[in-house]
Amino acid sequence: MLISRKVLYHNRHRRCELESNMLQYAALPELYRQADVIINVLPSNADTYHSIALASFRQMKHTVLFINIGRGDTVVTADLITALQTGEIGGAALDVAEQEPLPADHPLLQLSNVIITPHIGSDTEKTRQRKSAIAIQNIFNCFSGKPLIDCVNPEVWHS
Repeated sequence: MLISRKVLYHNRHRRCELESNMLQYAALPELYRQADVIINVLPSNADTYHSIALASFRQMKHTVLFINIGRGDTVVTADLITALQTGEIGGAALDVAEQEPLPADHPLLQLSNVIITPHIGSDTEKTRQRKSAIAIQNIFNCFSGKPLIDCVNPEVWHS
C-alpha cells in the first residue's frame, strides 16, 4: 500500500510560511476531491455554522474518513447521516456533535461506519496534572511580571 506523505490544508488565511513539499494549501473543493482523511477543526461562529453540509460531502471521495474535532454545529448532522447511510463518504469519527450528549436512539449511534468519542479524549490524568501545573505557574508568573505559559494572545498581556 502506498501512503501519501502529502498533507493538504485549508484555512481562511493561507499560511505560506508553513508550506513545504509535505504540507500544501488547497482550496476547499480541491481538498474535498483529493483528501483521504478530512479533519474539521472549525470553531463555532456565524460564519462556520452548518458550513459542512451534503454538498460538501458530495465533493469528497466516497472512501473519505471525515473527522470532526472542531465544533458540532459546523456540520449539518442530518446531512452527515445521509452521507454516511448512502455511501457518499466512507466513515466518520466524531469527538463532538451538534447535540451533546446524543440520545441513546440517535441515528449516528446506529451506524457501523461511525466512531463517537466524548469530547474529553485528551483529558487523561497526566494531562490534568500538566494543566494544573501550568495554571499554578501562570499565577506565579502573572504576579511576578513574567510571561504566561502558552499565552494565546500575548499582545493583550503586554498591553
